[in-house]
Amino acid sequence: MSTILLIFVLALLLTISVGAMKRPVWGLTFVVLMYAFEQSLQGAVPIFRAQPALANYWTAVVVAISAYTAILRQERPFVGYFSGAWMLSMIIFAWAAASLLWTPSATARGMTTDGIPYFILFLVLAPMLVDSTEDLRSFVLLMMWFGTLVAFSIVANPEFNIESGRLGLQISFKVRSSPLAMGELGGALVILAALYNAPTRVALVSVLRLAALVFGTILVLYSGSRGQLIFAALIAIAFFPASRRIKSVFSFFFTTVGLVLIAASVILLARLVFRSEGGMVESRWNTELLAQGTEVRRENALDLLAAFARNPTAWIFGLGWNAFSFYTKASTEPYSHAVLLDILCELGIPAFVAMLAIIWWAVQASIRLFRSVAESPADRSAVTSFIALAAYQVLLSNKQGMLWAAGPLFLHLLVLIRIDQRNAVLGYTALPGDNADDAETPPSPDAKEGFAAPT
Repeated sequence: MSTILLIFVLALLLTISVGAMKRPVWGLTFVVLMYAFEQSLQGAVPIFRAQPALANYWTAVVVAISAYTAILRQERPFVGYFSGAWMLSMIIFAWAAASLLWTPSATARGMTTDGIPYFILFLVLAPMLVDSTEDLRSFVLLMMWFGTLVAFSIVANPEFNIESGRLGLQISFKVRSSPLAMGELGGALVILAALYNAPTRVALVSVLRLAALVFGTILVLYSGSRGQLIFAALIAIAFFPASRRIKSVFSFFFTTVGLVLIAASVILLARLVFRSEGGMVESRWNTELLAQGTEVRRENALDLLAAFARNPTAWIFGLGWNAFSFYTKASTEPYSHAVLLDILCELGIPAFVAMLAIIWWAVQASIRLFRSVAESPADRSAVTSFIALAAYQVLLSNKQGMLWAAGPLFLHLLVLIRIDQRNAVLGYTALPGDNADDAETPPSPDAKEGFAAPT
């Protein structure tokens, strides 16, 4: 089993790596999968467990090549890259680094140093890896394919075991893998399985969606990541009606039935998982623990807000990055787990307003992108799915995140803004008529890669 799994995981790695070097959207998929895929590699391939940083170095090299490929192949590749949102993101992180001069935290410098490589990967390189709305369609399919396979490689690996109700890998005597990354992937797969609408009725795609739902649900339940599953379910329900056009009463009926079936499937899988492992997984989901987790987050917020309110100078300059660890009463909490709260209190009101502006630009870009593809079933579901993943990242980053680990949040927001700006400047508009149901509108003879030629 271990040899088969080793070959399987290495084949996955080589496939997505070669694909990323040739097609940048594969590189984007690699980046988004990185945290969970890293644990899959460490669980199946001895050299990646012996050298935990090797997976990160591998990813960085592949993504750098992928970004270079994007620059060579894209039309005016920097259109949509140096956006106002990207500039504000750079300012926020630069201010966080500058605040090391006055932060009272003893651990802030080390956390910043550790976070810089991820900052380069997610905010400098990865936003270059997407060109158009068509790339989002490819990304959604790639995420379901490779995400499901990564989830399977973790669930099927006996090296992963349940400890304190959470699935994980013992990397070394003192180091255990993060269940949050696995839960995040599981939640993302649930969202994509619920929202994706294939342009043609292909049985294989239906099987893929089912597999993504099954392994995504199993992974997020075994990981014990309660927020990931709750947020994923809420996001899937909220965005499901937008992912497909409701043309009639029958369409509304089938949409409603789809929601019920998704909910029933998740509940059934939850019961099956909870009965396994002697009830250890179920212990993570009792109401007392859920209430305790909520209370810890509330106390974290109050500790940081109280320190911020007492210091008027901090309203402008901030308390300093990771000041929470100095002011909190919870000695075991390294950060508040809420990115927006950290930015407000540790970096000041101007930085907080900058972050709100980035989110606002992403919301406006999402609305325009959705409207531009509303008549294209495949692009509509792909854009809706990506917007849903961005909303998922906003929720997660304010439940478990800290700024230097919030690369996925910024990446999703910047990708939406980049595609919107490229569509506006380069004149790309999604073609209606992606499948047999919409065949009455023929594509333009000048169309290129699924988009109408600039006018």
